[in-house]
Amino acid sequence: MTAHSLRKWYDGWMSVKILGLIVGFVCLITGYFLLSETQAINVTTEPTLVGTTYYGGNWDESKKAWIIDNKDQCDRVRGGEFSAQSLSGELSPTCSDDNGEGFVEGTKLHNRVSFAELSTDPSAKDFSALGDLPLGAKIEISYRGKCLVAEKLDVGQGGGPVNGYQRSLDLWWQTARSLDFKNGFDVMSIRRVPDNSPLTELGKSYPCIQNTTSLEQGQSTPTEPNSPQTTVNNSSSDSTPNVTDNSRKNTLLGVLAVGMILFSVLALLGFLRHIKK
Repeated sequence: MTAHSLRKWYDGWMSVKILGLIVGFVCLITGYFLLSETQAINVTTEPTLVGTTYYGGNWDESKKAWIIDNKDQCDRVRGGEFSAQSLSGELSPTCSDDNGEGFVEGTKLHNRVSFAELSTDPSAKDFSALGDLPLGAKIEISYRGKCLVAEKLDVGQGGGPVNGYQRSLDLWWQTARSLDFKNGFDVMSIRRVPDNSPLTELGKSYPCIQNTTSLEQGQSTPTEPNSPQTTVNNSSSDSTPNVTDNSRKNTLLGVLAVGMILFSVLALLGFLRHIKK
């Protein structure tokens, strides 16, 4: 092997090594950001955007009605304890979406303004997507200008992202109805409130006021979910919390991906150039 061919082989091998290092670096960066997307959310007094769903009942657009789809309420309606109409809903034929009970045995979700904390890792069912909030923890939930205070009474497995945000919050159907949350799959803004904050009355909400302490001062005025709200801004506090980590990560990841692809292409061109010599 001549010195020229040895040099050619060495230069080509180094190009392959550089390309490998670049690809490996891209994989590490991508893995880090993907893993960080599934970390538990730290719920504080500052608004945080979370992927949200509902359970125990659902809105049927064709019937223009809420469908009660949990065993506890269905059994009690069929037993004559109360009617479906008293819940402003209709019974599902199967009533199989949920058992209608919280994660503490004997806790009925019937007529409770409550939510379930979902899992960071659905396969592990860790029930900690909101940072493992304690039983009874209260949060203010904001959706399209309507707000309410709900308490944690349940947990759930969770699933894939909701519109790019980790699925973390599952609303009991009566809580979802109070927010006029009909599609069952959207992004909401939440923030932690003191444990002594009063729960919002069932079936009601109040206009969201950004950056106030009206909850602590007891100054909020509940309103019917479907009633006109002249003081509600269409751009709810959902759109005005602090800049989220998700958006920053997605932007940074995009920049890194473009940069790494460019470097990889340059390294590959360099390798091919050496091969042709």
